[in-house]
Amino acid sequence: MKIGKIIHYYRKKNNMTQEELAFRLGVSGATISKWENNLSYPETSLLPKISDIFDISINQLFNNDFVLVSIIDNIIDDVNDPKKYDLQNAILYLEKNLLEYPENENLEFEIAKKYFLLFRKKPNVSNDLIKKSINIFEKLINSKNKDISQWSKHFLSLIYSRVKDLDNAFNLNKQLMLAEGINPKLDNIIIKFNNGYIDIDKDIKINLISLLEEYFTYWKYLYEYYYKMQRYEDILIEGLKYISVIINYIGKDKSIFFKQLSYVYYDLGIAYYKVNNKMRSDECFISSLLYAKKYDELDREIIDKFEKNIVVKEEKSNCSKLEEIKALIENNEEKEIKDKLTYFLTRIKF
Repeated sequence: MKIGKIIHYYRKKNNMTQEELAFRLGVSGATISKWENNLSYPETSLLPKISDIFDISINQLFNNDFVLVSIIDNIIDDVNDPKKYDLQNAILYLEKNLLEYPENENLEFEIAKKYFLLFRKKPNVSNDLIKKSINIFEKLINSKNKDISQWSKHFLSLIYSRVKDLDNAFNLNKQLMLAEGINPKLDNIIIKFNNGYIDIDKDIKINLISLLEEYFTYWKYLYEYYYKMQRYEDILIEGLKYISVIINYIGKDKSIFFKQLSYVYYDLGIAYYKVNNKMRSDECFISSLLYAKKYDELDREIIDKFEKNIVVKEEKSNCSKLEEIKALIENNEEKEIKDKLTYFLTRIKF
């Protein structure tokens, strides 16, 4: 990038007009305009003064990479402001800047995305737009920038879905990795939905269950963090939210969540105890042990169905659950909670 563009960037960043900069440098406004349009260049003797005015080093004045990234970021922020540009004018603005900064992957990605969005909004505007979008995204999937590569695969899979090239759509979807904002499972459902596949509800339910199971793997860390910070109300909010989703939306068969419900109810019991709500604390501890019992019974059913040496394995499974609950009691720091759980445990016949 030539120095004129860098001067333009720092002048705008400092909210200065060409005339203000010219006055401080002792040159004319026309001279500044020529610099910024790369028609002439500042004399070497002026470089230290320019640096001082912008409060940067001379090296920064020639740091093309930093300035270029900042300029492109500003262009993209600008073009995504709906108050300034509608979709068609945004495309014209990006095309103009792409001529000035050719081969810039961030600009190319943004313009390919806008082509696709306009095609999706107005399919009859021009088929050329979607072809242009495909060409750019196919180039960008090989980008060294992993975010650009993954997001290009994401949009390309959606485009192929729209134009009924399902083999390519599903193939690209399989290559997607989890990145910020990208959800390969959801993309897969979108492709199927847009192309008349049946049993979409089955796919959604499977993914919903998977999501809730995944959330539970984070629960113990969330609980421990809130507990250490004495944020007991937050434990109650998040735990009740999780239980509510399972109870109200999973359907009749909640057996796969017996273990999760047992643990979360136990944690809620402690949180209620900490906020001096003894009645709700008791209720949660009882629920915890009841779901632990259900989970233990489910373990035995699985053993009965699939394994030999049933009696021995039943005893192992039963003892394992009992030991697990006893460990929770023994390791708890609150004597009253220990006594409470020990009492509830004697009330439950495993």
